[in-house]
Amino acid sequence: MGSNLLQNHATTRTSITEYLSSLQFESCLGSGAFGLVLKATNREHGSQTAVKFILRPEMEGTEQKQILRECSFKTLDHHENIVKVMHTIEDVFTLSLINDILPDKLFTNAAQKMVKDLFLARLTRPMELPGVLIQMELCGETLRQWLYQKHDKSDSLVHHQQYAIVKNLIDGLVHLHKNKILHRDLKPENIMFSKTGFILPVKIGDFGLSRHLH
Repeated sequence: MGSNLLQNHATTRTSITEYLSSLQFESCLGSGAFGLVLKATNREHGSQTAVKFILRPEMEGTEQKQILRECSFKTLDHHENIVKVMHTIEDVFTLSLINDILPDKLFTNAAQKMVKDLFLARLTRPMELPGVLIQMELCGETLRQWLYQKHDKSDSLVHHQQYAIVKNLIDGLVHLHKNKILHRDLKPENIMFSKTGFILPVKIGDFGLSRHLH
């Protein structure tokens, strides 16, 4: 990854130490090909947020583009059916910083802990690794989790939820298309409810495969 990966994507140039001191990391929400998503609370005003933590020793062209696409959504006008990206920061992470951000107590399963171990295995002399943090609004469950729930098809509330979910998705996609953006990876795992408890509206997230049409 280049030393200035995010320079053209409205990155707030905050030092990593200053950024970390403002947040209390509480749990690991999930893991994927690019890293971990953490739940954090702002120490000053108590608001909760999600932080995607990405460490890649050598970014290949395709991987770099995917991360840049997601970071670039910080500049997209806010819409209630799109997961808001609030802050991005690029820095070099040391072993002590990684352990501060990712203490073992955050991980509830072996798969998540394995991602951290892979990060540590990539550390090279002098024990540093370039990385990116993407701060986003904290959402609730995914649409996939909602679909796994047992629903009474005769329940009018279920019908209302189905209608609202479809309408929210259409509204979100219309907003993206007006901004000449194609998501290209719309699936239940990338659609989130606003708050825990399957609270509407739903929001579209994860723009790593998106395309901006010119």
